[in-house]
Amino acid sequence: MKQDTTSLAIQSMVGHHKVAVVGNSASILEKEDGDLIDSYEVVIRMNSFDVSDQYLKYTGKKTTIWSNAMHFRVPYREDNEYEYMICPLAINVHRIFKEYGATSKEMFAMYKNKACYIPEKYFEELRTHIKNPSTGIATLFWLKKENIQFDIFGFSFFNTKYKHHYHDNYTGCGHLGNKEEKFFERYIQC
Repeated sequence: MKQDTTSLAIQSMVGHHKVAVVGNSASILEKEDGDLIDSYEVVIRMNSFDVSDQYLKYTGKKTTIWSNAMHFRVPYREDNEYEYMICPLAINVHRIFKEYGATSKEMFAMYKNKACYIPEKYFEELRTHIKNPSTGIATLFWLKKENIQFDIFGFSFFNTKYKHHYHDNYTGCGHLGNKEEKFFERYIQC
């Protein structure tokens, strides 16, 4: 795993490449975009992604950056499953960490020095629009703030037409999908 544990900015992880950002919505299973996703120089995947053989034609396999909210439901990953780790929640700031009761203290302890965290000022700006942002919307907002171009795959903004995750039966999330979708359309969309 290539990682500067304290100061590596997302800009240096991405370079000048357009990024594929891959969410976990079951909407990703509607198109066989796996090869297209893998053709991007940089691929960002969220939390509990699954790139096992049964999904490859839809999701691809490449994972350059793992966007990990360090939620207690997120599985641990081996270092060889990604090159870089980002956390789009400013949980490295103690007062913010205390607000996120679903943060796995064990995961945070294990990964806190491996992750690059969203700047606190970006996170606080995002929270003026969305009190409890999802990993996906926070990642997209961060990319937008850094002027990084991206395409999205597997985002349905929690539309009930789709399973929350394409690879499991998890249904609860606590995020406001309609609000996130409107925010994306108004402020983030490339």
